[in-house]
Amino acid sequence: MKAELNRRELLMLSGGAVMGAAASAIPANAAAQDVNELLASGTGTTVVLQDRRLPLPAELQGRLTGNGARLLPLDEDPVRMWRGEHAALLDHAGTRLLGVTPWIEFVMIQGLAAESRRRVRYQRFDAASNAMVWLIA
Repeated sequence: MKAELNRRELLMLSGGAVMGAAASAIPANAAAQDVNELLASGTGTTVVLQDRRLPLPAELQGRLTGNGARLLPLDEDPVRMWRGEHAALLDHAGTRLLGVTPWIEFVMIQGLAAESRRRVRYQRFDAASNAMVWLIA
């Protein structure tokens, strides 16, 4: 596994998560509008689960926090994180989750989010970084 993404790779992945949403699990005719609404609406909180092995460039961190997103470092045990101190935020049905994580963390987070009736809106495997890029809402 590639231990670190460079700035260009991470920006491409992050941009791909939003721009590639038309090919996601959302119905094709509503894809772009739904993803834009999910990311821009003020009705819920957006949480970026940042994998500890894939640091975000400062520019991207600034842009995300400037748009009101909360950055949370993903613990080694996502289930314990979900049930622990961040339980109220992560388990809330109105919280949108974004991430670039290894496959196994994606699968665990997907299952935990399903408990609060949220589903994957976008997912893509990036072979260069061996990571999943995803949006759950």
